[in-house]
Amino acid sequence: MSTMTPENSVSPQYKEETPSTPSEHHYPNQLKYYNDHLNKSQFNLILINCALNLLKLIYPEQQWEEHKLRFFIIEVLRRSKTSIQTLQICCYYMFRIVNSGVPATPSCPKKLFLGLIILSSKFNQDHNYSFKSWLKICGCKTEDDSSLNLKKTSTNRS
Repeated sequence: MSTMTPENSVSPQYKEETPSTPSEHHYPNQLKYYNDHLNKSQFNLILINCALNLLKLIYPEQQWEEHKLRFFIIEVLRRSKTSIQTLQICCYYMFRIVNSGVPATPSCPKKLFLGLIILSSKFNQDHNYSFKSWLKICGCKTEDDSSLNLKKTSTNRS
C-alpha cells in the first residue's frame, strides 16, 4: 500500500492568496473586477475617458483639442461636485445617443455634455441646482446670449 502524501493526494492544495494573485479571476465586464483592481480615482479617470470617447463618436466630423475638452469635463465635474453615479448616467445617455444614430442637436460637444450632466444629476437626485446655479458653475452670466439659448432649449423640452 502506498502512503498518501500532499503531492499525490486527491484533496486540493491551498495556496496562500495575495492581492496580486486572487483566487477568482474576473473580467473587465464584471463589477467585481473594478472593485478588486481599481481605486476611486482610477475609476473616475476611466469614466472621464469614456465620456470623452463617446463625445468623439457623437461628433466625428468636428476637430477639437482633446485636452481642452477633458479640462472642461473635469472642471464641470469638480465645480458641480458631481457624483460618480451621475457621470455614469451621463455616459449612458451618450451611449444611447451613439446607438440611436440620430445626429446630436447641440453643435458643440461641451453644450451636449453640460446638458446631459444637468439631466442626469436631476435624474439621480431630486434636489438639485437651479438653472442659475448651473450657469455660475459653468462661468456663464445670466445675461449671456448663449445662456439664454440654453435656457430656451431647456424650457422647450419640458
